[in-house]
Amino acid sequence: MTNRLEQRDYLIGGLIAAAAFACLYLPFLSKEFVKEGLFRAMPIETRHVNHLFPGNYLLYGPLGYLFHGILRMMGIHLLAVVSLQLMDALIGSFGLCVYFFIIRTIGGLRWEAVVWSLILGTSLGYWLWSTEAENYIFSTLLLQLNFLALMVMVRDGRLRPVVLGLLHGLAMLGHIVNLLYAAVILWTIYKVEGPAWRRTATRYLIAAGASILLAYVGVIILIKGFSSPIDAVHWFYGSAGATQGGVRFGGLPSLPKLASWITMTGHIFVSFIPAYGVPAGWPGAPIVLWMAKAILAAALFYGIIRLSAIYRENPVVAGACFMWLAAYALMFTHWEPWTMVYRVSDLVPLCTLLYVIMNYWTERWAVSRWLGPVLACSLMVGNLGAEIRPRSFETNNAELQSVLKIKNMTKDGDWVLARGGLDEIYLPYFADRRPILVDRYDAAQLREVVNRLLKSNQSIYLTGRTLVDPLWTAIASSYHLEPVSHDPVSEPLWRITHAGTPH
Repeated sequence: MTNRLEQRDYLIGGLIAAAAFACLYLPFLSKEFVKEGLFRAMPIETRHVNHLFPGNYLLYGPLGYLFHGILRMMGIHLLAVVSLQLMDALIGSFGLCVYFFIIRTIGGLRWEAVVWSLILGTSLGYWLWSTEAENYIFSTLLLQLNFLALMVMVRDGRLRPVVLGLLHGLAMLGHIVNLLYAAVILWTIYKVEGPAWRRTATRYLIAAGASILLAYVGVIILIKGFSSPIDAVHWFYGSAGATQGGVRFGGLPSLPKLASWITMTGHIFVSFIPAYGVPAGWPGAPIVLWMAKAILAAALFYGIIRLSAIYRENPVVAGACFMWLAAYALMFTHWEPWTMVYRVSDLVPLCTLLYVIMNYWTERWAVSRWLGPVLACSLMVGNLGAEIRPRSFETNNAELQSVLKIKNMTKDGDWVLARGGLDEIYLPYFADRRPILVDRYDAAQLREVVNRLLKSNQSIYLTGRTLVDPLWTAIASSYHLEPVSHDPVSEPLWRITHAGTPH
């Protein structure tokens, strides 16, 4: 590691960020509108500040609230979910600038750093979640800043444990799962400090622990205002996926879960060509993506057969990346290994390892120097045509089209009987209609709710997909349904006009 950043590097890094935002992310903001992103947008829209702080990540909500407020002050009035998408596009773009600095710091040439920033930025997981409203691209940026600081300290020959601890605390406020990143820092401290590593590690752990503890205590006391420690524990565990049986962390590992984790490791790089309507993915995208898959497979094979030599070439960088992947794999090989968003941050060590492998390969086979640029172009063209561009069209979001049609056929304040899933958040957010989720009730409770609303002369509608729900069919004979729309192209809709005679 000999490269020190120069003024030209900062200029190139800034240009990378600007180009990524203007050309890759801003034009292709997702219209999929995932449920978790809408949950983060709702308290911003309604200004419920208390709900901006889920227990597993504290920073994203208030940051989004601030960004949305700044846009409104500038006269830019958007749905909060779109504001969050814009913020994530900026975050993802800045992350590519940071990654350019990472590659330069570990010894990469400028053109190599540009190429590998493009590879990271056009990998499916990174690109997709830089255009969607979710916390994980922000969490990835915080880990990149941690990794950059660590590599700069290694290059300079002086570790600063308090700085490392504070930066890691910040990453854990981005998402508490980033506690696992401690393995990377501790391993690097051990590798660099030798016999004196315990003292440095202790100072780092104290700084990291104190920062995260103070932040959580501050939110618990000043923001959430819980009346008892049990309430605080429930708040944290509830957002960490707890059930009445406690936090299960996805259950035990299994071969099918490991297979899903391995498959997703490829998927975060390359689209698997999902089925979309109009516009569909480009016809040539599969061919280009197979080229990307071939390069990735060749690099993986070469890395395996020359593993020890590649590690000896750059033990600190390669070892830190291996520790990063291994630590997070302990969690995500059994906690929803099929969920892409949890794997976005893995792209940073994976791309860095690929750079190290291909750099070692290039030193022995000059022709391999073209593999990086070809991979970057293949990912950009293939992922854009197969998935990123199709996701940017509202016509490919059937749930959104359905609730917009329901909005046009109903009035403000109306109720809609619906099933769980996206209806729970889409109906109030995009249609401004009040959902009654049938899967939250038993038959007697549902009948009581409907009767009470009918008695107070409120309008209740029933969607076609809810009509076939077993719970509704069990009480359907008790009510009269007036058809509102039977258009086969749109969502069938009925209005419940009055209670009939139960059979």
